[in-house]
Amino acid sequence: MEYKRDGMAKAVLIGGVVGGVLFFLLPLSILPYILSGVITAYLMGRGSPRSNMDYIIAGTLSGFIAGFVSWCLDTLFILTHVPSMVSQYMDMVPSMRDQFIELVYRESIVAVNNYKVNIPFYTIVGAISGFTGGILYGKLRR
Repeated sequence: MEYKRDGMAKAVLIGGVVGGVLFFLLPLSILPYILSGVITAYLMGRGSPRSNMDYIIAGTLSGFIAGFVSWCLDTLFILTHVPSMVSQYMDMVPSMRDQFIELVYRESIVAVNNYKVNIPFYTIVGAISGFTGGILYGKLRR
């Protein structure tokens, strides 16, 4: 049984990172979800034959990694760009300084807590897309 797991970790990591970066770049598109599972299935399918359960497990793990990567990129973007945008407005409207500081604080909280939605959603969709990608790859390979 161990031979089936060869290369699975590498495929999961690559598919998850690519999916997370793509979702960060295309946040309202379903394409990154599908591509994450298809990339993982393709990389897994190049070796020995795999079962559908292997593709489901790999897609789930890939989705978890993609959700984590997407959350990290979202958080970094918000935490680095919101303060600079707020500082521009603070120069224009100094009387509203406290409100802008509160806005930055709220955005930071939202960015940090976004993982509660991103990671579970990506994990579920990753499992579905990994399974679908595995089936599609298996049919195309024959």
